Amino acid sequence: MQTLTVEAPAKVNLYLRVVGKRPDGYHTLETVLERVDLADELTLTKRPRGLRLICDDRRLPTGPGNLIVRAARALEELVGARLGAAVRLRKRIPIAAGLGGGSSDAAATLLGLRRLYDLPVTDDELVAVGRRLGCDVPFFLTQAKAAWATERGDLCETLPANGLRLWHVLATPRATLLTKAVYQTGRFARPARPATAHRWAHLVRDDGPAQIGEALFNSLEPAAATLCPVTRQMKVLLLTSGCVGACLSGSGPTVFGLAADHQAAKRIAERVRAQHPSWRVAVARTV
Repeated sequence: MQTLTVEAPAKVNLYLRVVGKRPDGYHTLETVLERVDLADELTLTKRPRGLRLICDDRRLPTGPGNLIVRAARALEELVGARLGAAVRLRKRIPIAAGLGGGSSDAAATLLGLRRLYDLPVTDDELVAVGRRLGCDVPFFLTQAKAAWATERGDLCETLPANGLRLWHVLATPRATLLTKAVYQTGRFARPARPATAHRWAHLVRDDGPAQIGEALFNSLEPAAATLCPVTRQMKVLLLTSGCVGACLSGSGPTVFGLAADHQAAKRIAERVRAQHPSWRVAVARTV
């Protein structure tokens, strides 16, 4: 095999609670991650030596700091060999939007290079590499529909979500929010009653959009709204346009609304686009 094409799906956080702060400066989280079908596409081609990354979005740096490059280098270090590759990235997930695009690209790179070079690397070894790259990378390596994640969000427990099929309206403004800045505000919401992995296992296995919509929660919403007030406006608009629930994803600035079904999601997306044509609006469902 000389060339391989893989997809790198986005995620949304159905639940995110900041539990406390760790000695290493990161925060301890409890979060529910759901994989959705808005996805980047990576085409990996073997080459004699070196890594070359090309992206169709010129705004994305393609140097040593890019997570794709870092993932390839980390895998080379693990196997003790050079893995020459040309990587062409078709970017569809908004950059730095709280949807895990960079982490998903890194996971897709690890999985793709393992397959391209038929490397004797276990899933556990890949997850260990992923945890060093980014908090969301292990979730994408599990390839689960949904997971309960703890610690920095990098310890994942797969949830029984085989029948899960949710429709989302994703709204991303023309604004940037640095994750570090969001956490540094210290303005975290507290749920009336903290959720548990058992409760969310029940929700994603047995319940529908209405029940899940009521359970959506993100501790980072007050901090994000302080730095980027439009996130509050987006949530209100999604709810008043017909979503059964709405929530900030990750540290934002993307806000997603949960729709009753596909037709409802399309209607809501059209309404949001009409009112705010500068926002990037997409309909996405559970992978």
